[in-house]
Amino acid sequence: MYCLIKPLSDKFKNALDPEGLGLVIIGKHHCMHSRGSGIHHRSSVTITSAFRRSFRTSQSTREEFYKNI
Repeated sequence: MYCLIKPLSDKFKNALDPEGLGLVIIGKHHCMHSRGSGIHHRSSVTITSAFRRSFRTSQSTREEFYKNI
């Protein structure tokens, strides 16, 4: 998912010119999920994130961001 989130976060940053940017993508592998594959069910979710500007430099900003999602 890194090949997806980096260009997306860069596009948002360049288009909006925000003070900071936090982006999270949560993806489910539907084939694993729909089969109800027991122990593999937990691994059927992938979470990736990207931070730019103030979100990258400020730990407290990232913590607040994660609390709100």
